[in-house]
Order: sequence, then structure tokens, then C-alpha cells
Amino acid sequence: MNRHQAVGAYRPWTPPSFDAPAVPPTQSEPTAAELLAEVELLADDEAERHLAATLPTHAAQGEDSLPPPPAPSAPPDTPDTPEIQPPPPAPEDTPEIQLPTAEDIERIHEEARKDGYEAGYEEGTARGRIEAMHFHGLVESLEQALTQLDKDITEEILSLSIELARQMVRQTIETRPESLLDVIREALAQLPQAHAQIHVHPEDLALCKEYLGEHLSHSGHRLVEDPGISRGGARIEASGSHVDGSIQTRWRRIMESLGRNVPWDGDDS
Repeated sequence: MNRHQAVGAYRPWTPPSFDAPAVPPTQSEPTAAELLAEVELLADDEAERHLAATLPTHAAQGEDSLPPPPAPSAPPDTPDTPEIQPPPPAPEDTPEIQLPTAEDIERIHEEARKDGYEAGYEEGTARGRIEAMHFHGLVESLEQALTQLDKDITEEILSLSIELARQMVRQTIETRPESLLDVIREALAQLPQAHAQIHVHPEDLALCKEYLGEHLSHSGHRLVEDPGISRGGARIEASGSHVDGSIQTRWRRIMESLGRNVPWDGDDS
């Protein structure tokens, strides 16, 4: 700032009058920058006055002998001028960021791999156990189903066999009535006593007399017509003993040996 700018910016200073009454100042106190500019202005005025006082002497001696202008004096220390201090640096709250090294990255990768392996192993083991239990349940259900199927098939086969046997017996009685003679011979062998009564069906009586009449007469046995006996069967009684060779009885014994309770359903039963 030069002298003319300072004169235009600030009004000249006039000493106060001790006669006039004191007037309270209306303006605000000058700042540090204003005080510094005013001090520089006073220093410039002092230098001009000194130059003006020494100018005639130097003019007589020549322009070359002029002394150099005095250096501007340093502004006096004023106790009222506060020293401007720079603002303190802001505290560094942000911690220093440290980037991971290759060893840290490798360690993190290995730990993540181990954790993932353990978690996957536990999950896979639990799922495998659940699947194994489910598979075991399916196998047990299949075994039970197969066992029940075997029972059902066995029952069906046995029922079919029994029905086939019954039909075969009926067919044999109708086509081979002489099979009754073997039944009578076996029953008489179990009763060695004489004078036995042989009860047979009326339609089987003529056949028995034709083939066994003479033999039975010599042994003291007698043929008795009994409508209560089915064809193909006989009942023999002798001295309080009897042998039941009827179709119903023989059929029941066979069913009992098979653990079944299927009655004979003959035509004449």
C-alpha cells in the first residue's frame, strides 16, 4: 500500500483538544491490520520529512553524492498489537491404514478354506445321516411289503392247492369208485377183530359186494348200507372200536396237518 492509497483509505490523525469536552468514541476499535497500516504511514511521513531536510545540502554537492535513502525503520513494538498466530494443526483422529501383506492374505485364505471345509463337512454329514435314515426306512418298508407279499402269495397258493385237491378227490370218486376198496382194506387192517360192520354209501354197496363180498363173508364182516356216509367213504365198527374212513374225516385230518380249517363241501355231506 503506498502513501496515496493510505491517505484515501484512512482519515488524517488530529491531536485531541484538551479544551473541548470528551466525546465518547462512536467508532469501533481498530483491528490489528488497521494499526499496522497506520504505523507504516507514520514511518513513511517521517522518512519524507527527513528527505526534505537533507535535500538542499545534497543538491549543492551534486546529484551523484546523494546518500542512499534510509531504510525504512521497523515498526515500533506496540503492546496493544496482538501477534497473529497460525491456526494449530487439526488432530489426526483417523488411524493409519495398514494394507495386508502376502502372508496375511495367505493366512486369511487358509482360514476361510478350513472354515468352509468344516462347515461343508458338518452339513454333508448331517444330510448324509438324514438320507441314510430315510433310506433305512424305505428298506424296512420294502422288507415288510415283501414279507406281507410272501404271506399273501403263500396263502393264495395254499388255498388254490386245497381247492385243486378237493376237485381231484371228487373227480377220483366219480371216475374211480373202486378206490373205496383200498380204504376198506386199510381200515380192516387196523381192526383185527372179526365180525365188523362196514357202513358204506348205498351206491357203493353193490361195488363192495362184487369185489369184497366173499372175502368179507369168510372173515365174519358184514356190509351195512348207510346213507349218512358220503360216496367214497366208510365207517367200520367192531367190538366197541371204530375207524372213521369217511371223506369228511380224512379231509379234516389233512387240513389240520396244513394248519387250515377248510371243511369238506361234498355233494353228499
